[in-house]
Amino acid sequence: MLDRTLPLVDAAVVIDDASEDATPDLCEKALKRHGKDGRVVHLETSLFHREHELRLLAWNAALELRPTWLLILDADELIEERSLKVLPLLFKLDTADAVTFRFFDMWDEHRYRDDDLWTIHRRDIPRLTRVEDQAPAEMWFQKDQHCGAWPPGFIESRKRWLRSGLRVQHLGWSREADRKAKHERYMRLDPEGKHGSLPQYHSILDPHPNLVEWK
Repeated sequence: MLDRTLPLVDAAVVIDDASEDATPDLCEKALKRHGKDGRVVHLETSLFHREHELRLLAWNAALELRPTWLLILDADELIEERSLKVLPLLFKLDTADAVTFRFFDMWDEHRYRDDDLWTIHRRDIPRLTRVEDQAPAEMWFQKDQHCGAWPPGFIESRKRWLRSGLRVQHLGWSREADRKAKHERYMRLDPEGKHGSLPQYHSILDPHPNLVEWK
């Protein structure tokens, strides 16, 4: 993910949520390998159960770099390779304040899920915006899970949107072991579906999901 994304940016901030393996070191090496400014913030205690605190931390850390544009991606989100040619052109435009992408929940290496509960690929999701002179955020949507990529009111203030058509593969569902672990985690952290969709949580373990070939 970093090798695909870092060529697109001048600098990067990586939030490492209390990894117990070599992730922080791998991220540091990736920044150096690509010659990028930025830093890896390693948390000693995981904040996954309080996602809004993670998002707020990442946002304010990124603003310390004083960016003109900000691209937000999670570690399991792989932007398609043609972005390397398209995004540099978009950065030069003065016709947009926000750029949207299409996200696909990959269920294995070659197929994504498509049914009534898994529809994110049908929508345009903003993940790249202008942020020059943006003040640090003081709070995030107070949701422990699924709290969104932007602070309250920010993305609504972006008036000029560009639908790029560029695609992002969300790989977090692509292995059976990860799906089982996520199902267990969501049922433990959000058993009543207050922060997300309880029917969608239950559907994670569907033995026969509708899958569409990624082309």
